[in-house]
Amino acid sequence: MLGDSFVEAKEVDFQKTPGQILQQLLDNQSGNKKFEVMNFGIGGIGIGQSFLVYRRYAQAFNADYVFLFVFEGDIWRTVYPLSSVTNAINKNKKLPIRPVFNLSTQDNLDVGDSLLEILNFEDFYRFLI
Repeated sequence: MLGDSFVEAKEVDFQKTPGQILQQLLDNQSGNKKFEVMNFGIGGIGIGQSFLVYRRYAQAFNADYVFLFVFEGDIWRTVYPLSSVTNAINKNKKLPIRPVFNLSTQDNLDVGDSLLEILNFEDFYRFLI
């Protein structure tokens, strides 16, 4: 499993982390076969960094399946180099602290707005409210 702090889940008991819950579900539904779910979640990272984590660490385990959990904050940390875990920092003092993907559109649309439309986060927000 790859992702940010939601996957890392440092604030919950180990048995309640997403990786352990998934492993229990797989084990319970598979009969005698046992699974091992490895958690490579790191708080505050974007999608690009998750791919680097996969290439540097997780790929060596030759997993049958790899899950990348993506949340909205991951999108911003991926496409905007100045996005940081603490966005309250003055913009002039922020440093580009992570690799980013360079996205462009043929119609010069704002990439952030396009991602929100594609990922349907507007409906997600309405669901939360």
